[in-house]
Amino acid sequence: MGARVLIVDDDATGRIYLRRLLAQAGYDADAVSSGEEALVRFQPEKHRVVFMDLMMPGIDGVEVCKRIKENPQTQHIPVVMFTKGGGL
Repeated sequence: MGARVLIVDDDATGRIYLRRLLAQAGYDADAVSSGEEALVRFQPEKHRVVFMDLMMPGIDGVEVCKRIKENPQTQHIPVVMFTKGGGL
């Protein structure tokens, strides 16, 4: 497999779908279900990209992205945000 990515989505179906899509493109993926879990499991030496749902209960995608980008050790990691709708 290629580079490892982190998927963050509170929807299990979304995590499964994105993991399969990325695997087909040659990426290895870890998947978590919340912003809180993302902040614990994110490893900049391991994860080359973060794919994250924008709207999640608890710590949302915007806050996780903000924390990643505020840290000089992780601000170079690309974060790709997505949403499945729901009021935007």
